[in-house]
Amino acid sequence: MTDRDRVIEEARTWLGTPFHFGARVKGAGVDCAQFIAAVYEACGIFKAEEYGFFGKDWHMNTVEEHYKYRLVRHAAELPTVGSAQPGDIALVKCGDGVRVFSAGGIVLAWPLLIHACPARGVAISSADLDPLWMGWEKAFFDPFPKT
Repeated sequence: MTDRDRVIEEARTWLGTPFHFGARVKGAGVDCAQFIAAVYEACGIFKAEEYGFFGKDWHMNTVEEHYKYRLVRHAAELPTVGSAQPGDIALVKCGDGVRVFSAGGIVLAWPLLIHACPARGVAISSADLDPLWMGWEKAFFDPFPKT
Protein backbone atom coordinates (compact mmCIF):
# COMPACT_ATOMS: atom_id res chain seq x y z
CA MET A 1 0.00 0.00 0.00
CA THR A 2 1.39 3.40 -0.97
CA ASP A 3 1.50 6.47 1.26
CA ARG A 4 -1.26 7.99 -0.89
CA ASP A 5 -3.45 4.92 -0.34
CA ARG A 6 -2.85 5.06 3.42
CA VAL A 7 -3.82 8.76 3.52
CA ILE A 8 -7.09 8.06 1.68
CA GLU A 9 -7.83 5.06 3.92
CA GLU A 10 -7.16 7.08 7.10
CA ALA A 11 -9.20 10.05 5.84
CA ARG A 12 -12.18 7.77 5.25
CA THR A 13 -12.08 6.63 8.89
CA TRP A 14 -13.03 10.21 9.81
CA LEU A 15 -16.22 10.23 7.72
CA GLY A 16 -19.20 11.37 9.78
CA THR A 17 -17.09 13.12 12.42
CA PRO A 18 -19.00 16.31 13.28
CA PHE A 19 -17.51 19.70 12.50
CA HIS A 20 -16.23 21.44 15.61
CA PHE A 21 -14.07 24.51 15.22
CA GLY A 22 -10.59 23.96 16.68
CA ALA A 23 -11.11 20.29 17.58
CA ARG A 24 -9.16 17.21 16.44
CA VAL A 25 -10.95 14.15 17.87
CA LYS A 26 -12.06 11.41 15.47
CA GLY A 27 -15.76 10.69 15.88
CA ALA A 28 -16.29 13.66 18.20
CA GLY A 29 -15.29 16.84 16.32
CA VAL A 30 -12.79 18.34 13.91
CA ASP A 31 -12.35 21.38 11.68
CA CYS A 32 -10.85 21.35 8.19
CA ALA A 33 -7.29 22.29 9.20
CA GLN A 34 -7.20 19.87 12.11
CA PHE A 35 -8.64 17.09 9.91
CA ILE A 36 -5.82 17.45 7.39
CA ALA A 37 -3.20 17.62 10.15
CA ALA A 38 -4.57 14.54 11.95
CA VAL A 39 -4.72 12.39 8.80
CA TYR A 40 -1.18 13.14 7.65
CA GLU A 41 0.21 12.73 11.16
CA ALA A 42 -1.52 9.36 11.58
CA CYS A 43 0.11 8.24 8.32
CA GLY A 44 3.56 9.51 9.35
CA ILE A 45 3.72 12.02 6.49
CA PHE A 46 4.19 15.09 8.69
CA LYS A 47 3.70 15.99 12.34
CA ALA A 48 0.59 17.98 13.15
CA GLU A 49 1.18 21.45 14.51
CA GLU A 50 -0.72 23.14 17.28
CA TYR A 51 -2.55 25.95 15.56
CA GLY A 52 -3.61 27.90 18.62
CA PHE A 53 -6.92 29.73 18.71
CA PHE A 54 -8.35 31.36 15.63
CA GLY A 55 -11.69 33.15 15.67
CA LYS A 56 -14.34 31.69 13.39
CA ASP A 57 -14.03 34.68 11.09
CA TRP A 58 -10.22 34.82 11.08
CA HIS A 59 -10.10 34.56 7.29
CA MET A 60 -12.24 37.69 6.88
CA ASN A 61 -9.87 39.84 8.93
CA THR A 62 -6.43 39.14 7.51
CA VAL A 63 -4.36 39.15 4.37
CA GLU A 64 -1.80 36.76 5.89
CA GLU A 65 -2.00 33.25 4.49
CA HIS A 66 -1.86 31.42 7.85
CA TYR A 67 -3.40 28.22 6.47
CA LYS A 68 -1.28 28.11 3.33
CA TYR A 69 2.00 29.07 5.05
CA ARG A 70 1.66 26.26 7.59
CA LEU A 71 0.99 23.79 4.83
CA VAL A 72 3.85 24.91 2.58
CA ARG A 73 6.28 23.83 5.30
CA HIS A 74 5.18 20.24 4.65
CA ALA A 75 4.10 20.17 1.01
CA ALA A 76 5.07 21.49 -2.40
CA GLU A 77 2.52 23.68 -4.19
CA LEU A 78 1.38 22.14 -7.47
CA PRO A 79 1.20 24.27 -10.62
CA THR A 80 -2.30 23.33 -11.82
CA VAL A 81 -5.58 21.73 -10.84
CA GLY A 82 -4.88 18.95 -13.32
CA SER A 83 -1.74 17.92 -11.48
CA ALA A 84 -3.58 17.07 -8.21
CA GLN A 85 -3.36 13.37 -7.35
CA PRO A 86 -5.22 11.25 -4.77
CA GLY A 87 -3.89 12.12 -1.33
CA ASP A 88 -2.83 15.66 -2.26
CA ILE A 89 -4.20 18.62 -0.30
CA ALA A 90 -6.59 21.17 -1.78
CA LEU A 91 -7.18 24.64 -0.33
CA VAL A 92 -9.91 27.10 -1.27
CA LYS A 93 -10.64 30.79 -0.79
CA CYS A 94 -14.34 30.34 -0.11
CA GLY A 95 -16.72 33.27 -0.02
CA ASP A 96 -17.07 36.79 -1.30
CA GLY A 97 -14.41 39.08 0.10
CA VAL A 98 -12.20 36.24 1.38
CA ARG A 99 -8.60 37.17 0.60
CA VAL A 100 -6.86 34.08 1.98
CA PHE A 101 -7.15 30.30 1.70
CA SER A 102 -9.55 29.40 4.47
CA ALA A 103 -10.70 25.80 3.97
CA GLY A 104 -9.05 22.60 2.86
CA GLY A 105 -9.49 18.95 2.10
CA ILE A 106 -7.80 15.82 0.81
CA VAL A 107 -8.14 14.95 -2.88
CA LEU A 108 -9.70 11.57 -3.61
CA ALA A 109 -9.81 11.94 -7.41
CA TRP A 110 -10.29 15.56 -8.40
CA PRO A 111 -12.90 17.03 -8.19
CA LEU A 112 -13.85 14.57 -5.41
CA LEU A 113 -12.38 15.37 -2.03
CA ILE A 114 -12.91 14.55 1.62
CA HIS A 115 -13.06 17.49 4.00
CA ALA A 116 -14.56 18.76 7.25
CA CYS A 117 -17.30 21.28 6.60
CA PRO A 118 -19.64 23.03 9.04
CA ALA A 119 -22.85 21.77 7.44
CA ARG A 120 -21.94 18.06 7.21
CA GLY A 121 -18.84 17.33 9.26
CA VAL A 122 -16.30 15.12 7.52
CA ALA A 123 -17.82 14.24 4.17
CA ILE A 124 -17.00 13.48 0.56
CA SER A 125 -17.91 16.26 -1.86
CA SER A 126 -17.46 17.20 -5.47
CA ALA A 127 -15.70 20.55 -5.67
CA ASP A 128 -17.71 21.18 -8.84
CA LEU A 129 -21.01 20.95 -6.92
CA ASP A 130 -20.26 21.95 -3.32
CA PRO A 131 -20.91 25.70 -2.68
CA LEU A 132 -17.92 25.75 -0.31
CA TRP A 133 -15.64 24.91 -3.24
CA MET A 134 -17.29 25.71 -6.59
CA GLY A 135 -16.27 28.90 -8.30
CA TRP A 136 -13.62 29.92 -5.75
CA GLU A 137 -9.83 30.09 -6.15
CA LYS A 138 -8.07 26.83 -5.29
CA ALA A 139 -4.49 25.70 -4.68
CA PHE A 140 -3.09 22.18 -4.49
CA PHE A 141 -0.18 20.73 -2.53
CA ASP A 142 1.79 17.48 -2.68
CA PRO A 143 2.84 16.43 0.84
CA PHE A 144 4.67 13.29 -0.27
CA PRO A 145 8.47 13.48 -0.18
CA LYS A 146 10.15 12.71 -3.48
CA THR A 147 12.55 9.81 -3.35
